[in-house]
Amino acid sequence: MKNSLRMLIPVVMLTSLLVVSLGFLEIRFEQMLENNLENKLVRITRLTSVIFGHEIEENSAFDIDRFVDDFGSSLNLRITIINGDGYVVADSELNNSAIMQLGNHNERSEIHQARLESYGKSTRLSESLGIEFLYLAMPLSAINANGEFDEFVIRVASPMTLLNQQMQQLRIWGFSAGTAGIVLIFVLVMFFNRLIDRQANASRQDLESKVQGRTHELMMMQQLGGLMTACTSIESACKVVEPIFAQLLPQCRGTITMLKASRNRLDVVYHWGQRMIEGEWYGRDECWALLKGHTHMSQESQLVIPCNHTQLKDEGFEMCIPLLAQGETLGVMHLHFVNESDMLTGRSLAESLSEQIGLALANIQLRDNLSQQAVRDPLTGLFNRRHLMEVLEHQIAQSSRFNKPLSLLMLDIDHFKRFNDTFGHDAGDYVLKQVCQELKTSARKADLVCRYGGEELCILCPETDITQAQELAERLLIRIGAQELIHSGQSLGRVTVSGGIACNEGSEISVEALIKQSDDALYRAKENGRNRVELANQPTLDAVTDAPEPANNTTRFPVITEHHDDKAIKTSA
Repeated sequence: MKNSLRMLIPVVMLTSLLVVSLGFLEIRFEQMLENNLENKLVRITRLTSVIFGHEIEENSAFDIDRFVDDFGSSLNLRITIINGDGYVVADSELNNSAIMQLGNHNERSEIHQARLESYGKSTRLSESLGIEFLYLAMPLSAINANGEFDEFVIRVASPMTLLNQQMQQLRIWGFSAGTAGIVLIFVLVMFFNRLIDRQANASRQDLESKVQGRTHELMMMQQLGGLMTACTSIESACKVVEPIFAQLLPQCRGTITMLKASRNRLDVVYHWGQRMIEGEWYGRDECWALLKGHTHMSQESQLVIPCNHTQLKDEGFEMCIPLLAQGETLGVMHLHFVNESDMLTGRSLAESLSEQIGLALANIQLRDNLSQQAVRDPLTGLFNRRHLMEVLEHQIAQSSRFNKPLSLLMLDIDHFKRFNDTFGHDAGDYVLKQVCQELKTSARKADLVCRYGGEELCILCPETDITQAQELAERLLIRIGAQELIHSGQSLGRVTVSGGIACNEGSEISVEALIKQSDDALYRAKENGRNRVELANQPTLDAVTDAPEPANNTTRFPVITEHHDDKAIKTSA
């Protein structure tokens, strides 16, 4: 319905315009035909007057009737001669008897006007012939052959049927032209309407395609944000990027690099497709995107400036986009395209994706930092007591389920308060950090090293029986006791630790009970002279010494004298 109205409106408007134009042309052509006919009659009337006047003056036996008949028939016009009294002398269309019946013509408008203005014209119906004529009359004064002065009015008339026939032909031609014009208008309107519809459909389809593409991009970006938000590590988040890029930018391959904490280099954390980076890392001054602070393309505006880190300098086109979050640079997204047109077309989308990826990675880093702060001791970098309790509960459950041994080693730095009082808290913190560093270095990867509180430390050893835990503890005591500590150019001497070990052999036990067992063993080690290890619910075992083992199968530590400038702390064995 709308299409029909849309097509009908221009047809009606153009048809109306055509009809008005044809009507105007008809009026103009009718006026032109009337003017042409009038001019023709004027010329014939003048010619007739000249010839008639000459014949009157030269020929005394001039036959007016014959002259009028011959002249009128040759011109296919009605010629009438009227004398000075207003009576018709001769008429090319009437015989003598009909002429005798005619009345006086002085009152006829064209005769009256001709006598007054030397030219008269009228259009009216002839009473004698019953035909409408266009009359044109001119006065004539002539001296005949006898020398007498005569006055005449020469009148020439053309039937209006001739003009009407011409107008009828003109109307037929106008109607034909108008009909053809309307048909042409209709055809043109149909053609242009279909052309406009085709273009509109193409534009609508193109717009719909763009909207669908943009909607798909937004959905993919939303999925990317949701998936990366659910990720708990940067590595897992980067793995989400590949399928999203495969959907939105299938013609490219990429690499994600992240700035190290030192901020002097970037490490490759993930890549899909062919590798683009030489090695596993590169310096931050090797990437133009980091130096410029915004997107860099290897070829732009006919300038070829590739980054130094890429190994595909002569193959395709590369785009490096900084991964930013709140003005801070986290890393770089490197994309490689085969065609320059694909790179230019996908730049905006790639930058939008990189912006979202940067925010997601920043959130992961923030969560990771907060998580580390929640479970790490800020001074020593070890896990804190809270984390120990969570992991210990899980490990006890695993030990009971799979009947695996689980050992807990509780350690305490001997005479730690004396270090603080003698050398200050900075030195005490230094001693604590050095001991913790030794624990992290000596412990196995599966072991969990924690700061339980103050100078009390512990090591959780999954799938470790009491003997293995004891061997680990004795090794730690020897390595810690062998260190010569120096802080701010001042020798702090040596430090010793005491330890207690509790082991669960797969039975059901509470967290508090296992901790209490190891803690009680630690207190027994303190009471029995420090610098030693005690086993929970086990006979006392001394540490290994350089002396031969006594017959009672006990090990003893040598007496260690700790030199602190002029002071000495003697540790009993």
